[in-house]
Amino acid sequence: MIIPHRENIFTKIRENMWNYPGYLFAKDGFFPALYTMYRLFRPFSHILLFLLIFIFLGFANYTDSFQLIGYQDKVLIEGVITGDSSIAKINPLLPTNRQIETDLARMIYQPLVRVDKSGNVEGLLAVSWEQIDEDGKEYKFHLREDVYWHDGEKFSADDVTATFEVLKALGADNEMGIESKSAELASSTEVIKLDDYNILFKLEEIVPTFFEDIDVGILPKHILENVSLSTFSWAAFNLKPIGTGPFIFESFKDNTITMRANADSFLGKPQIERLEIIMFENGDDAVKALKAGEIHMLADPSTAVLNELQGWTNLEELKSATLYRRYFALYFNLKQGGSEVFNELSVRKAIVRGIDKQKIVELIQTAGEKANGPIPVTSWAYNSDIKYPEYNVDKAKKILEDDGWEEKEIEGRMVRIKEDKVLRFELSFLNKYERNIVAERIKEDLEKIGVIVNLDPRNSSDLNEALVAPRNFEAVLYGVETPIDPDRIRLWHSEAVDYPGLNISSYVSESQGAIISGQKLQRVSVVDVALENGRSSLDREERMGSLGVNIGYAKFQEVIMNDTPAVFLYHPVYTYIVHKRVRGVDLSIVTAPEDRYLSVTNWRIE
Repeated sequence: MIIPHRENIFTKIRENMWNYPGYLFAKDGFFPALYTMYRLFRPFSHILLFLLIFIFLGFANYTDSFQLIGYQDKVLIEGVITGDSSIAKINPLLPTNRQIETDLARMIYQPLVRVDKSGNVEGLLAVSWEQIDEDGKEYKFHLREDVYWHDGEKFSADDVTATFEVLKALGADNEMGIESKSAELASSTEVIKLDDYNILFKLEEIVPTFFEDIDVGILPKHILENVSLSTFSWAAFNLKPIGTGPFIFESFKDNTITMRANADSFLGKPQIERLEIIMFENGDDAVKALKAGEIHMLADPSTAVLNELQGWTNLEELKSATLYRRYFALYFNLKQGGSEVFNELSVRKAIVRGIDKQKIVELIQTAGEKANGPIPVTSWAYNSDIKYPEYNVDKAKKILEDDGWEEKEIEGRMVRIKEDKVLRFELSFLNKYERNIVAERIKEDLEKIGVIVNLDPRNSSDLNEALVAPRNFEAVLYGVETPIDPDRIRLWHSEAVDYPGLNISSYVSESQGAIISGQKLQRVSVVDVALENGRSSLDREERMGSLGVNIGYAKFQEVIMNDTPAVFLYHPVYTYIVHKRVRGVDLSIVTAPEDRYLSVTNWRIE
């Protein structure tokens, strides 16, 4: 074979490159010839051109928006906006303010039973149960015999007793100080193994919330027995969880959690083979990933994200029913040394009247329904006889005026002044899109009645650790989770005024009741008595109480409404953005964000 001299090769390449435009655009070039053919075959060439354009645009839009979904139907990818991409622990016994950790613990570990939003008890690791005494202090549970841990070990009663022993130890440890309803129950309950698949719970006293309190993920004994209590919070298994749930934890790398389907799950093998969860630091990154097809679904998007995704026809917005187990409220700090203006009941009552809660619900898509008090309207214990205050600017102004708060103009705006004291306060809140909207709306509403509100946005750790825990705030916008049962001792009893109690307002009812203890006459908080009576029986009528000596939840709600330690704002809803090819997601059973995984075995891509 003869190879031309290299100079000849370069010369030919140069000549071809120089003449390239001519080949395409000269009179006898490619494009003029193509144009001639186009004109010759009209109108069929028009139809073909528009058809090609339509196909191209449709394909470009589809692949750009959901390129991954089009090629994979066994790997489902969820996006979660977490603020950062760290995980410290996946352990149902350890409290956390990281929702992603709660989500994972809920999916990987399973409890004996679960209580649905109507208060019905559903069995999981327990097949059946029965109350074996008249008082309601002893319960026998029969466990499933077809359950295996993710590492292949068989589940048994030993795992249940070991879990509650650890929970009891964690609650009693001075340094750990684990505060939860489950830990509180464990501290006063004996859990006895009858045989490999039968256990007995012996309670010291009646606990109406018993089934909710044992709704905690069970851990494997063969893992627990190798971990000391002193290292429990940072033990290696917290990031390598071994549970009984429908998905098995595989890895956590960078910002991605990978899990595979548990073929041996007693709930049935999931329809998808792998589940990946990608954590995003902000909504903008999550939206880009959703539009680019990097994720199939986005959990709990903000109103800003929902607005950004309007018009994306390949996406579907799913919403749960109102989550009555959660409410957001504006808490007044009634602790000694708090803001003096809140010591006056008239000010608190005027603020309640001055905030348009219904408008807040309309402004943010994560709000479901306005709240009236600490017990929702769906509860059997809701006191419907109370006339709850409604938004009324004129009544709010009159309340302040009748109490001596005069309206005066200062620096161009009307404010309330009493004895040279200006009616103002600082409102602290989580610096998040929805909370900013709510805070701004509260500020705007209260300015109409002459109340000055200075907004104080904070990050999560600062809000919780520097303000809420030490009760170091004037007023705070905050959300809490409640049991389905009307028991609110941890939220409003006087013994919960200090952290880790959740009596955020440091409220002790001004009304005092007399009770007889032995031969002594004592003065106690009516709210304390009402809450204690409310959980001293399993009979609903007795728990509800009357206006006589036996006061209960009816009186509790009445006193709270009259004393106004907080403005109850709204109950939220849970929102999920999913691609329309994703099926089986059921939010009708959701009572908390982590409950979205209750239907995970049915999730699929079609």
